Amino acid sequence: MTHEHLLMPHPVLRPGISDYAGASFEMETEARRIQGYVVIDAALDLQCATLERLVSGNTAKFHVMARCANTYHRYAADSQEPQIRIKMSSGDLSGRLVLTPYVIASEPIAEFTSEEHVPEVQSVGGVDIPKGSILAVGASHEVQLDTVGSIKSCIRVVSNSQVPKGMYTVEAESEFITIAVAPQMHEDVKRVRAHANAVFYPSIYQAAIEYALREMEDHPDSRWAQALRKTLAEHNIEIDESLAKNANLHAQTLLEKPLDRMVEWSKRRELDE
Repeated sequence: MTHEHLLMPHPVLRPGISDYAGASFEMETEARRIQGYVVIDAALDLQCATLERLVSGNTAKFHVMARCANTYHRYAADSQEPQIRIKMSSGDLSGRLVLTPYVIASEPIAEFTSEEHVPEVQSVGGVDIPKGSILAVGASHEVQLDTVGSIKSCIRVVSNSQVPKGMYTVEAESEFITIAVAPQMHEDVKRVRAHANAVFYPSIYQAAIEYALREMEDHPDSRWAQALRKTLAEHNIEIDESLAKNANLHAQTLLEKPLDRMVEWSKRRELDE
């Protein structure tokens, strides 16, 4: 269930069950990959005088939420203008991208009411609306990106109670390259990945990519193998009999020299301290 259908404690403009008469909220989108990013341009068309006044008076803002159905990555952007550009790392996204437009209160609104409300809502009278409340939600749009994406979007880290603490396993039997760690390590791994990727890449990702390079011939149609072939081509690495033999060096190339990145991260950390 989405906000398009969720019961709200205050008037909301939305498709199908709108609390407004004769109003509308539409969106047109364009998404494309540019130099390692997915760029989305959203044009919003709000036809509601009441909500337009709130936006122009800085009491509300336009928002667009983007979420990837394959990688579960989410991103939101806001603006006082009805044009919003979202720029996300291409490695976080692949397959289907779902975009939803909103108008959200940026300030509390006391005794909110409008002549544009349907009679049933008007009969209730004014309603206090807290900051951050949804005032309008438009229909979600699905944008189909290329289903291959980047190799990083095909690697997932999961919890597995059979893995000893401090260790990990790698397998590539499904559509993803799966790195399994002990449950007590899972949260620590997520924290390191979020804040110190320079450390994470050489410690786990590199081993996963090396394993995938050696296994790619046995899984030619998997999503991760397609992504790996695409990434190899982008780095002008030929897929031949030497690929598995040089998996260690190729993995470092595909991850943009993780050892260098780890050293740079360590230097910056020392300076910060």
